[in-house]
Amino acid sequence: MRKVLVALCSVVLVMGSVAPMEIVRADGSAYEEDGDLIQNPFGDRFEPETETQPEEPTVTDVVSATKDINIRVQPQDVVSASGKTVRLYTAAESRTGSTLSYQWQISKDDGATWTNSSASGAKTNSMQFSMSKTLDGRIARCILTDAKGNTLTTAAAKIIMGTPDSITITKQPTAIKANTNEYAYASVDATGNALMFRWQMSSDNGKTWVSSTAKSASAKNFYFKMGKSYVGKKVRCLITDANLNTKTTEAVTISNGNAPAYVCANPANTLAKVGDSVPFTVVAGGSGVSYQWEISKDGGVTWSNSTAAGSKTNTMSFTMSKTLDGRMVRCKITDNAGGYMYSSPAKVILNK
Repeated sequence: MRKVLVALCSVVLVMGSVAPMEIVRADGSAYEEDGDLIQNPFGDRFEPETETQPEEPTVTDVVSATKDINIRVQPQDVVSASGKTVRLYTAAESRTGSTLSYQWQISKDDGATWTNSSASGAKTNSMQFSMSKTLDGRIARCILTDAKGNTLTTAAAKIIMGTPDSITITKQPTAIKANTNEYAYASVDATGNALMFRWQMSSDNGKTWVSSTAKSASAKNFYFKMGKSYVGKKVRCLITDANLNTKTTEAVTISNGNAPAYVCANPANTLAKVGDSVPFTVVAGGSGVSYQWEISKDGGVTWSNSTAAGSKTNTMSFTMSKTLDGRMVRCKITDNAGGYMYSSPAKVILNK
């Protein structure tokens, strides 16, 4: 019996690179057969042979098909009591591998004008300052610059005086299983005040922990290429809020073995001019997975297989034209047992 599990994910991935943005959320990253039902490890149950069409995404995070800088984590609004240390954070990378420089800016007039900040860390990806009444209502952003002088500006985050919510972990990671050279995956959900995520590994059964250097280690959804050296190690996520309070998830163990298809990172809504090459990338795990990209002309109501370059790989690309404006793409990922998942859909947007 074919097992079908449809994922509606929210992590955004910059096209043309295997990177996280900020990040995409994969419901049912694994499943087990449970009689005539498919059991999702997070508690949801799905009838076999049924398929729900993914909802059309809200286009709030859009990447350019031609930008050289990838913002993986945007700054978030922060809430803090007076006198408390506040942290604003972003995570980014250069597609060309060059070193990025950072400059945080503050606006007193809701973004009409901006001034470079001189706070601690204002020239790094993490700026800290002490909350005061004068900062209440101001907004902050960060200007990213690569070695070639290309720049990209983060979204603006609002600084609010008040009582912040404490960190609450709403979904713990589950045991990680993957075959060598396939993607291993873990995820966490939590609520709180401008949360930052840092995945860690332990090789001594949890006595000591080291932060992972994987690109996705600062996102809710964590993935990495499985290697024999990872078997038996433990993984957890350290969650920090804007006031530097922390909470740690339960630790889970990495093992080697077959896993069902799951989505680690989804394609992103992409802005492109006529003639641009437009790549869409999905990162997926599971045993022996294969790929088939699909395209929709009617907002996700119906879908047909794409024949574009790379349509049977994890990265599909095509040349932008006016007729493609507003179309949606998604990828069907199938494992070697016949189970499959869909990525969340992404929209093609004409840069007019």
